[in-house]
Formats: sequence, C-alpha cells, structure tokens
Amino acid sequence: MMISDSGGKLMEAMKVFSESLRYLKDHALSMISNHTNGRTFSSSDVTWVLTVPAIWNPAAKQFTREAAIQGGLVTETDSSKLIIALEPEAASVWCKQLPSDGFISEGLDNNILEQNTGTQYIVVDCGGGTVDITVHQILDKGILKELHRASGNDMGGGTVDAKFKNLLRHTFGSQKKQDIDLFFTDAQGVSWSEGSINISFSKLEELFRESVDKIVQDIRAILLKPELHIDYILLVGGYASCKILQNEVKEQFSSPKCRILCPVDGELAVAKGAVLYGVNPKIVASRVSALTYGIVFASPFDPAIHKVEKRRENEAKDYVYCTDVFSRFVQNGQSVLCDQAEVCMFNPINSDQTAMTFPFYSTEKLDVMYADEPGMTKIGQFVVNMPDISKGRYREVKLEIRFGLTEIEATATDMTSNEQESVRLDFMTQ
Repeated sequence: MMISDSGGKLMEAMKVFSESLRYLKDHALSMISNHTNGRTFSSSDVTWVLTVPAIWNPAAKQFTREAAIQGGLVTETDSSKLIIALEPEAASVWCKQLPSDGFISEGLDNNILEQNTGTQYIVVDCGGGTVDITVHQILDKGILKELHRASGNDMGGGTVDAKFKNLLRHTFGSQKKQDIDLFFTDAQGVSWSEGSINISFSKLEELFRESVDKIVQDIRAILLKPELHIDYILLVGGYASCKILQNEVKEQFSSPKCRILCPVDGELAVAKGAVLYGVNPKIVASRVSALTYGIVFASPFDPAIHKVEKRRENEAKDYVYCTDVFSRFVQNGQSVLCDQAEVCMFNPINSDQTAMTFPFYSTEKLDVMYADEPGMTKIGQFVVNMPDISKGRYREVKLEIRFGLTEIEATATDMTSNEQESVRLDFMTQ
C-alpha cells in the first residue's frame, strides 16, 4: 500500500509507519537512559504497547505489528513483548481507577468506578480520525467485561478540520487579487475585521454538526439496547475536550441515571491506560465478537445435508468429502473469555499430505454452511506442516484458537509427532 505526502510524493505505508515507530522507540530508550544515570537499555528490555482503534480489522492490527517488527521494537521470535491495546479499552482501564477529582464534569461523589461492582459504562474515545465506542461492566477486583461489541465511526475531529479548510477554500475560492475584505462580501457567517477572520457561532457549529450528530446517533443506539443499564458515559480523547461535543452529549443523554464524565487531560487517557494495560493485559476478562469467525475445511460427504456439486474424492479414491464447508468457531455477538480457546481436530485428505491449509473466514451472519455464500469474506489463512506421513490419513492436527484477545491467536499440534507450533494468521495477503 502506497501513501502520499502533502506534495503528492508516494512511499510505501509500511516504510512510513515502521520508521515512525523506530523514531519513537529510539526516543523513548534515550529518554529512559537520560534519567537512569546513563544506563543503556535496548528494545528487548521493554514491553511495548501500541494502541489501535477498536474498530480496526485484523489486517490493520497485523499491519501495526509488522511495522513494529520492522521498526525494531521487537523481533519475529520475541513478538510477545509487543502488546496491541484497543484505544477505548485502554482509556477505560485508566478512567475506572480515577478518583472523583480526576474528572472535570459531573463528579463521582468520591466513588471510584472500579469499586462499584456491576457498574456499566460507555467509553467514547474521540480521536482525530476515528470515534471508538465500547461498553464495559465492572466485575470483582476491578476486572472489566465487555458488554457490547466495539463500534464507532470515522467522524473524528479530522472531519471538523476538513470542513474548516473547505470553508476557507469557499471564502477565498476566486483567488483573484483584491482587497482581502472583498472576499467576505458574500460570505455567510464569516467576516474580516482588523486582521482576523471572524466566524459566527452558528457557522462554527455547522463545522461540527455532522460529526457530533453521528457520535450522538451511535451512543443512542447503544443506550436503546434493553439488556444494558448504563450508569455513565465517559468522553475521552483529544476531540472529547471540545465543548461543543461535550455540551451536545450532556444535553442529549445526561440524567440522574446516566452521568457524563470527562477525565482531566482526557487526551492522555488512552496513553496512560495503555501503560496499565501493558502491566495486566487480562484486566479485560472478556470481549464481544464483532463477527462470526471460522475456517473452511473438507468434511466427510453426507448426501443428506451437503450439496452434490460440492462432492469430491481424494487422490486414492478412498475418501469422499464435501469441499468449502464452514466450521464456526465464534458467533457474531458472542461473549468470549480472554483465556478461552476453541479446539478442533482435523485429518488430512490424502495419505501423503505433508501440510494442511486452513482458509479463515468471517461474516456478519450468525451461521452459514459454505464459504461461497453471500456475505462471506476470506480474511486470512494458516498452514500447518505434517512432515510424518507414516500413518497416512489416520493422522490428526489439533487446532486451538483464541478470540478473546485483541489479536486472534492460534496454536497447532501435529498429534503424530506431538510437536506444537504457533500458527501465524496472515490477514494481509488476501
């Protein structure tokens, strides 16, 4: 993927991201050394936490990890020292332990969120690009449970910037040489006075209206869920410090049953929470799957349930199977524990087969039968080696996949040799 700079020059996105991360890494290590009597630290001494929007797909998260590896934060063999944290979750981890004076509006009456077991709250992380929304409930010992799958939009503060630029383009669009005040003759809500551009408040609100309305719409959709009983709405992120956004959310949703909270230095809530999350990644005990995930495999053919056109035979003609069968691991909307693993056993199709390839699919549907059904998307694949063919088709591969983490992790075990390997899911080559 290529991206362009302000002048239109193209460069590989991976190069831009990896070098940016390399600079941040070098700067961080230098700052640490300067404050520890000159002691030198290397990347391997650090557990790195990178935050990403919760609405990013697995390919985007993999891209971030690849960029971190190329940027020298971690190596391929020690990538476990890099933690991918979801931004609204990180903010939630920070906010739940704040005292009442850590918020700038509608205080907590000296209560700390994590001390109130059962409390439900929405975290709205308003950044420049995305607005990420997640719903958490406080469990015992301050552990968090996600109640609703991460949602959001791309209507962050950057949309306001874009509308402001368009306002300037419209005002100065003619580009002809004239007295500057003449540009404002026909402008609505914009004027020139003593060297400054004056914008009326109603015109200013227009710049925010589309973004604010979309944020309010997404929050309302969650509050209307009958199974949820929201006590607080937390506004975090740089854009959340905007009074127009804050006032609109308060006007729409503030009530004795649901209070609006904005932490002091809300733009730092994600960064500070990421540090706490890095110390204890299991502080989020469960998450809600945004999609139905599974793999496609060859199942023994059953004429009673399988389509005849999907009937196949192996090379030795001693095994009849159905191709393109979807095996669901996790269902859309399902709550998944962080340490919960889905386990399946698979056999090879051919007796001399030395590897299995598992295509990984997702869909918004709750369940499907075949990979070629409408709405199915191939999002990755993994290959498992099976070098020992002495048992022919009577071999098994045990596959364990964890969906409750911020990244999908898998482990495969060739039961013949009892060798285990971590399977790398490739989401970027589709």
